[in-house]
Amino acid sequence: MRRGVKSNEVRFVLAKNGILVSTIIPLLGYIMYGIALGSLSSIGYSTLAGILYTFTLYSPFIFSPSLLPLSAISYFLASIFLYKAYKYKTLRKYGIIAISLSISYIVLYVYNLFLAELIPKFLMSWVLIGFYEIGNTIQLLAWRVSLRTILIKVYGLPNNLKWNINIEGQKYTFSDSQAKVKVNKEKPSFYVDSILEGYNTYMPKPNSGIISSNLLEIYFTKISKIPDISNWDPKLWIGNKINEYEVIDIIAIGGSSYVLKVKRGDMLYAMKIPKISKTTPGQTRISASNIIFDLSREFINLQEIGNKTQNAVQLFAISEIDISNIMKIEKGESYLYLTRPPYIIMELMEGGNALQLLNISRSKDWYRIVGIIIRDVAKALDIIHSSGYVHLDVKPQNIYFSKFPGSEEKEILSNLTSGKVVVKLGDLGSASRIGESVAEFTELYCPIDQIEAAMLKNKGALPSMDVFALGATAYKLLFDSYVYPKEYYELIEKAIEEFQMGRGNYLNNLKLARQYAILPKINNIPSWLVNLMYDMLLQRTNARTIYTTIEYNLR
Repeated sequence: MRRGVKSNEVRFVLAKNGILVSTIIPLLGYIMYGIALGSLSSIGYSTLAGILYTFTLYSPFIFSPSLLPLSAISYFLASIFLYKAYKYKTLRKYGIIAISLSISYIVLYVYNLFLAELIPKFLMSWVLIGFYEIGNTIQLLAWRVSLRTILIKVYGLPNNLKWNINIEGQKYTFSDSQAKVKVNKEKPSFYVDSILEGYNTYMPKPNSGIISSNLLEIYFTKISKIPDISNWDPKLWIGNKINEYEVIDIIAIGGSSYVLKVKRGDMLYAMKIPKISKTTPGQTRISASNIIFDLSREFINLQEIGNKTQNAVQLFAISEIDISNIMKIEKGESYLYLTRPPYIIMELMEGGNALQLLNISRSKDWYRIVGIIIRDVAKALDIIHSSGYVHLDVKPQNIYFSKFPGSEEKEILSNLTSGKVVVKLGDLGSASRIGESVAEFTELYCPIDQIEAAMLKNKGALPSMDVFALGATAYKLLFDSYVYPKEYYELIEKAIEEFQMGRGNYLNNLKLARQYAILPKINNIPSWLVNLMYDMLLQRTNARTIYTTIEYNLR
């Protein structure tokens, strides 16, 4: 089993320092050396070598010169252990050198003792030290770092078309079909830029990876036309790089954004890209400004709130916001949307969302799972509200799990209770400061006063809107149904349609919808939870009371 240091640069430094330390303190030096070699067996064998080498060097001086024969034998055995510590064939020759030196010394000692005295006896201990130090010096050659040349060949490009490759952060530009680059790393990383020439795009494959040999071949594919932005297919991003992030898969396609699974180095993240549609010249600047505002607002909201609670999705980065770039995308330059879209980088929630839980079978104890979910979301909302914000889009689709929660009720409950799976509230793109105007809503979960606030601008955002939405979310998760009867939602849909078309009749539909805003009868759950549900749906409680009530009753 592999253990220890994996970075070659760190291994080189550790090995060299280990050899230098071993010239004086063999045991410590060879323990370091074994760690640099990178496996448990290497550490074990090099430690044995260090013990024997220590005896080799110091026993004739500290104890008695008569121990010199034992020191010579220890030198030989230590060299064998050192040889066994090597796991790489390219290094084993240096282990053979150490064995050869130890045998040479034993032969010299025997010849000097029984045949003829070539070297005075009192000097033989110093000769032993000399042989040992020569072996150490030679081992340093095994860890020299030298530049190696990588030959890069490209195919599928017109003559003299410039192409770029980035190797370990260093950008190179060439126009020939072959190029040579010198690197000082064993397996450097690389990525290759796409090339735009007129209406043609040349896509590289592979466009990123690790260079493991001295030859790298890149094949460019000519794409004459990328789909129009109005008919955008997010699958085009898969396999390509956006900045330094490699797109692995599509996580979700929402009403206003795409969420992609991306990779940077060994880490996985979620990348949120706003949907951008073609606009007329008169609308372009306003639309571009809105995209920047919404993206920046979500970044700020997530960053501020995510630092205060573990129950909110964490934010890591935002792309460089270039209004001219967004305006070009809106005008139809879909290549820019493919290669340089605006985005934010968030924590990857690998466990999916709460709505997906409704696919499993549920028992009478299902309320415990829903209670934990609502409790943790309420904790996040308490932080959001105390920070002066209102989320404005609480719903099961925006409640995420840090890991897969489980495939059956018992497993899910165990994972949530133990903390192995963390519940997190995400998508703060709709969040507004308390009292600010309301711009968005999800009619299936929000209160009607939030819909009126968005249409009539008659009130600002209130924390009570989130409280109702959390109650509606709990109702959906408990009973797989929406709070109000279908007539209510049909009237709301008509009101929305008429509002978008500029018709005044939407006010009548909103008024009629209020008549159907009748709360359902809630049963088949504990009475304390029934009371709490009504308090949430009637907006007569707050986030802190919600989570403390649930904590008390689920103990």
